[in-house]
Amino acid sequence: MKEIRNILFLQPAGGSLNFSPPLGLGYVATYLKNRLPGINPKIVDLSVEETDLESLIDSFRPDIVGVTGTTTMAKDVRLLLERIRSHNSAIPIVLGGPHATALKSEIFYLPIDFAVMGEGEETLFELITNLNGGHDLSEVDGLIYRRQDGSIVANKPRALITNIDNIPKIDWSLFRMDEYVVRGVIVSSRGCPYNCIFCSQPFGRSWRAHSPEYVFDVIKELVDKYGLETVRFMDDNPLSDKERFGQICKLIIDNGYHEKVKIELNTGTRMDIVDRELLMLLKQVGVRSIWFGLESAVPEVLKGMRKGISLKNIREAIVLTRSAGLTMNAFITIGMPGDTYERSMETMKFVKRHKIGLTSARLATPFPGTDLFDWVEKNGRWINKDYETWYWDRTRLAQPVSFDTEDFTKEERIKALNKWLGFGAFQLMRLAVHTSIWHGSPRNSIEFVMNNPGIMMDFIRNILGIPRYQKKHAERARE
Repeated sequence: MKEIRNILFLQPAGGSLNFSPPLGLGYVATYLKNRLPGINPKIVDLSVEETDLESLIDSFRPDIVGVTGTTTMAKDVRLLLERIRSHNSAIPIVLGGPHATALKSEIFYLPIDFAVMGEGEETLFELITNLNGGHDLSEVDGLIYRRQDGSIVANKPRALITNIDNIPKIDWSLFRMDEYVVRGVIVSSRGCPYNCIFCSQPFGRSWRAHSPEYVFDVIKELVDKYGLETVRFMDDNPLSDKERFGQICKLIIDNGYHEKVKIELNTGTRMDIVDRELLMLLKQVGVRSIWFGLESAVPEVLKGMRKGISLKNIREAIVLTRSAGLTMNAFITIGMPGDTYERSMETMKFVKRHKIGLTSARLATPFPGTDLFDWVEKNGRWINKDYETWYWDRTRLAQPVSFDTEDFTKEERIKALNKWLGFGAFQLMRLAVHTSIWHGSPRNSIEFVMNNPGIMMDFIRNILGIPRYQKKHAERARE
């Protein structure tokens, strides 16, 4: 096999979260660049870069191609892999990311040669080292591979990196930073220690965090080098260690960076871990709103999800957040075991009664590797097990119903989703009007609405009572 020097990393079209740099590929590419002299990694994000893939392959001449993907990107991943293989069948292809990690050997329904389970940095390093040295791949933990005879070999899982500060900071020059709407993003920790049945954890039920100093250095570079005015934390659970995050805030404040950058939290913070001291520090570093993983306000549903929070925790978080002068937003999950249409509407009444700022509601989806997947499988409740249709359309006009329960039918789930998204669109429109009237920025409000056509359509359709989702989903599924 030809010695590996040029490595092409691809993010499938539609894959970048909020049109931000794919940090997973950034970590892996930087790690290889630091540890393997002569390696030339190139990241191409097909979500934001208009690239002729075939011409790119011919000009860059990669010795191996790495692709990442989640389950909701399964169709985009397959089409991309088939396109690579069709153009040049000799290039080895390695697939990583949550979808490959969850499916393990089953992922080889795709035209790939290697799959990485879990963290990719050390596994890819050892894979390339062994390929270049002609060594046996059976000793590379975390690797699944296809032999020349077509058989599939799954090595043992790789132990997690204990001290993630040892992972080099991302080389931002690997990205075309100007192409992104949200350029300042950071993942300050890996994993989640909690046990919710709907959550797929490619890193296992653990939580490992970068030190406050490591995180501040990343923020400092994004501000000083790229002139960014906001940095968004994308961890699964950035506030798990309140003392650590408080130290991050204090480093930002003590070094005067709270006057240069605003911090954003856009993932589902748990409602049982915030306190007033932390919330006040968050406000000092520019946080204006927090997205909490509320999911439901019905105790029986929360218990079935294994959220580990109570209505008392929820109410206390609302009071604390409001008293700190921050806006509370909430993620809502519709249709978990134990949920019903009536209970979903009870949660909506709770949100209205407590004047929660914004909501983002989605149907429960049993992703591979979750206990929810096992529950649906065991109880025979599948409606749609085709991963390639488990997407969330960016115009917010389609989400499939993948399963149901005796007490919450497919039709009721569609009805509840329509209600929630219509309500969410109303909240957003109200926020835009409030911003325009009270903060004297009608231009910002108009730009917000123009840049979110799906919200406008949700708002109008909610007024007219027009169904939103299933027709467009059915059309795309037939493609």
